Amino acid sequence: MHRVLRPIDRFIGLVEEIVSISALVVLSVLVIIQVFWRYVLNSGILWTDEVITILMVMMTMFGSAAMTRRKLHTELLVFVDKLPEPARRAVRILTSLIGLAFLGVFLFASARYSLTTRGMVTTVLRIPMQYIFVILPIGAVFSIYEYLKTMPSVLTGRPDAAPASPTEESEEETA
Repeated sequence: MHRVLRPIDRFIGLVEEIVSISALVVLSVLVIIQVFWRYVLNSGILWTDEVITILMVMMTMFGSAAMTRRKLHTELLVFVDKLPEPARRAVRILTSLIGLAFLGVFLFASARYSLTTRGMVTTVLRIPMQYIFVILPIGAVFSIYEYLKTMPSVLTGRPDAAPASPTEESEEETA
């Protein structure tokens, strides 16, 4: 990757990882607290359901982009690896293009949907729904970026030499 773009790419990777991991940690803690309150104390905490739902969306959208960065996204290696090299490359190109097409449609639809939620608020916390649903197109943009970044290696069939995660990139530069 170009020297000027590398810090930006590293920052994007850090955002993906920090948001998805933080959402997972907070979500897990809230679920444990909610289960304790509901089944041990026989009383629920109303706002946790809304926060857990929001965190699950954040974790999914940013985690999906982070997994695409690490090349751990959905791929049927059992079948693809048994194909001859030209067919394997064709399948990888096709699946990448289908993924990009889906993300493009998802980006458009989710951006449009988030705009239609103006004026709506969550039931308990009264958070504007637009702020919640904007997570979807933002996550789609991050995933599209990661897909586009891998396209040169998919098209040429050469493995990408870039490290998979921002942490590995930092380690590589210090070595």
